[in-house]
Amino acid sequence: KECDHLCQALAEDLGRPRFEALSYDIYTPRNEILHLINNLARLTAWKRVGFDWSLLTFPSNGAYLAPEPYGVVLILGTWNFPLMLSLVPLAGAIAAGNSVVLKLQWSGRSSATSRLILDRLPRYLPSDAPLKMLGPPRVDGASPPNRRSSSSPDDTFVQQQRRAADIAATQAILQCHFDLIFFTGSPSVGKIVATAAAKHLTPCVLELGGKNPVFVDSTNLHFAAKRIIWGRMLNAGQQCVAPDYVLCAGGYQVAEEFAQACKHYIHQAFGPDPQNSPDFGRLATTQDAERLDQWIQNLPSSARIIAGGFTDIQKRYIAPTVVLFPDTTSPKNEEHELLSEEIFGPILPILPVTNADAAISYINARPKPLSLYIFAKNQSIARSFLVNTSAGGITVNDTIFHVAHPNLPFGGVGTSGYGAYHGDATFSAFSHSKPILIKSTNFLRHIGFFVYPPWSDLKYTLITAFMAPGLLSSSLCRKNDNKNN
Repeated sequence: KECDHLCQALAEDLGRPRFEALSYDIYTPRNEILHLINNLARLTAWKRVGFDWSLLTFPSNGAYLAPEPYGVVLILGTWNFPLMLSLVPLAGAIAAGNSVVLKLQWSGRSSATSRLILDRLPRYLPSDAPLKMLGPPRVDGASPPNRRSSSSPDDTFVQQQRRAADIAATQAILQCHFDLIFFTGSPSVGKIVATAAAKHLTPCVLELGGKNPVFVDSTNLHFAAKRIIWGRMLNAGQQCVAPDYVLCAGGYQVAEEFAQACKHYIHQAFGPDPQNSPDFGRLATTQDAERLDQWIQNLPSSARIIAGGFTDIQKRYIAPTVVLFPDTTSPKNEEHELLSEEIFGPILPILPVTNADAAISYINARPKPLSLYIFAKNQSIARSFLVNTSAGGITVNDTIFHVAHPNLPFGGVGTSGYGAYHGDATFSAFSHSKPILIKSTNFLRHIGFFVYPPWSDLKYTLITAFMAPGLLSSSLCRKNDNKNN
């Protein structure tokens, strides 16, 4: 019903192609909601756990895990997938029985979509739905927060005001006591959220980001290039699971060949002029475009732009760009933002490495990523990454798709976040699994008499026999040995 309106709002905010809007912001939350509806009886049911023969818990009428809601949950929406990353956790929180405060993004990056959610979502919910959505913070002298057609200094000033007001509103609401906070965003803001939550001992689910590495073996460069370019350029690179840099095995010449393959697939996907392609998005703000433009302009002399490099800041456009660095050891290269910061844009750095072991060492020397991608025909090479590296999630021989699997939880590790959701895990993220043991009152209730004082030698023997039988056997053996001696 609302597809056309949603696609229009996403195009206004992010220049998002209709295919991407339907695939990620509309169909994905729809499927998550249907999964929760179709499995709600199973998810909310008490789950009986295995029988315990220990006399400390015997006899009992059963041991269970009972899901219960946390209470009042705060969901902090984000701007790069403003519909999906608001509705999916919202559905999980309500399915688990919580009341929800949904803080939408009003910083100017996705205001058209946020306003549409604020206006249309209540129409599809009952009047007593346990949901409170927060509208845009007031900015004196500013018009309603929608995408501007131009970027005059006045527009930029108003946008800065809106962003400052949105940050202040978020900081204010974080002072309140919630029973759970769900946040999607950068690690730097995640630390602020976690610090605020710690004051109330509030648990958090933090879906953060970082630099997601890709390893490419030299055996099938074109196969890898096509899939990596798709993953990098989706939503103009503005996604936390996007490939952030490529480690290409085989040395500089192989890396250069791979870079040329990436250039070929950019042309195949977006044509000779990606700026006019209906299939390529835009950055959220001119400030985002300025940031990436500066990074491109300040590349070290040893780095080569293989594809792209063109920018149009006023139109929030950064061309799909491939940058080839000479090695992984130069301190000057390592200090450059493309290799030290999360890019969040359509730029793909490529670095040559000698082999898989060198790539593993490079990855392990850095913070644990949200996602890791491995392209290798040799299963032993792929397995060496699976065993010897740590990441929130991994896709082998493709990018991003581990996030789409309905039975795989999605979440980070280390600085890329903690907690997970998607599928059943979305329900679990918003519910406390309460352990319940129901002891029996029948004639067998006296079996556990030995746990109550006063404790006699018999009770010591019984507690040892039932809780540490190995110790009792050893003790009896020693006594027999002493008698024999």
